[in-house]
Amino acid sequence: MDIFFTLLFLPLIYYVIKRMRKNQSALWILLGVMSFFSLGYYVLPVFFKSESGLSNIGSFELSEVIFMSLLFFFFLIQGVRFGEYKFLNKRQKKLKLPNLDYWFFKNYKKLFYVSFILWLGYYFTNDLTVYNVEDLDSYYNKQSVYKGLLASLSNVFLAVMAVSLALVIKVNSKNRILMIICYVIVAFLLLGTAQRIFAITPIFFMVAALCIHNNYRLGIKIISLGIVFLLVISPFMVFLRQLSDVSDKKELFAASSSYAVDNVFESGFNSLMARADTYFVMTHLKNDFDNPFSHFNHVQYVSAIIVSFFPRIIINEKPQVLSDNGELSGEISVMAWNTVVKKGIGSLTTFGAITAYREGGWVWVILNGFLTGIAYAWFYVFFAKGGQIGKILFVSLFVTLAIKQVPPSLFYFIIFIKPTLQIAVVLFVIDKLLYRKKKYN
Repeated sequence: MDIFFTLLFLPLIYYVIKRMRKNQSALWILLGVMSFFSLGYYVLPVFFKSESGLSNIGSFELSEVIFMSLLFFFFLIQGVRFGEYKFLNKRQKKLKLPNLDYWFFKNYKKLFYVSFILWLGYYFTNDLTVYNVEDLDSYYNKQSVYKGLLASLSNVFLAVMAVSLALVIKVNSKNRILMIICYVIVAFLLLGTAQRIFAITPIFFMVAALCIHNNYRLGIKIISLGIVFLLVISPFMVFLRQLSDVSDKKELFAASSSYAVDNVFESGFNSLMARADTYFVMTHLKNDFDNPFSHFNHVQYVSAIIVSFFPRIIINEKPQVLSDNGELSGEISVMAWNTVVKKGIGSLTTFGAITAYREGGWVWVILNGFLTGIAYAWFYVFFAKGGQIGKILFVSLFVTLAIKQVPPSLFYFIIFIKPTLQIAVVLFVIDKLLYRKKKYN
């Protein structure tokens, strides 16, 4: 049955990719990118069980989590289609800020370089990863306001660069060469983080920026480039992370040089097979959630999400968001680490299906997937179909919503877009103030 359910993924993925090429909308580009990554997470590891380690999981247990993932993804696509019908064919409100949109369009070349400088400030003053941090709460409490602000806006800076570069390419401006060089510098610097998602972020931001400005042909070409790039760099990313943890650097480098150069394709394939940890984690978590003594605190879980929208000026002490006990240990990816690894501090890959199952069982997997799909459609129409500022905010979340979780559950989706919604509210107020200033002048 595990092979049967996996085979059912293929027509669904084919349908999404076909819609991506036919519809030429940034929404289906996002879903298309998600589908490509679904192949690596949900399909290939099952066909290569011995290489991925899934042969160690019972056939029935594996079939359950494959079916759960398939069910969630299928209803998410149905939710997107329903959301498109409701939002695209009617006068749905879009984020249009006339004064700020016009100001950006008049100054986007200058803003590219300002954002480039601010992003460099973020890169050289912040720890982009927290792998070696033992006390996360203490680490975040010690961060300065300046560092925290740069970190929270880093994706917006990169999105401004991507959108500005897309506009320059569209008008075939002579400034594009220097801007491309600056953008490549950002991509090169992110390779040093040894994080795959950071390394591919500039590529897929560029895809989103090109597509929302109707340059779909180039955008789709860059998607292919990004996927090949990811396969090639994956073993190098693993090597760099090992290099940061091992004291004898020379010994590790000597042992890894042939791994990274001579066998790059084999290493890339093995790295791809490591994505099977998704199913491995899901089976462990499902067994834990099915335990009759397991209890999920719905009130705590939902109230923490609601409270997270209030600024700390109003509510200073907040429970851990997306946690059923108010602490970090109650968040599902950290729970997965504690369930599977059982030592140290960390998190493991957890996506929307198992999160929805934890929240409300099989029925909620279906409803959650459908509602998340509607949320994707609304997000696309409100931001990407709006003005230039809306497009920038859409691009800033593209990687988070397409790749970080494949796909996220409804509540994770809400938390992912929450900072962007807050930024949109602030910009809306600024735009209205600019309008009043013009009116009275």
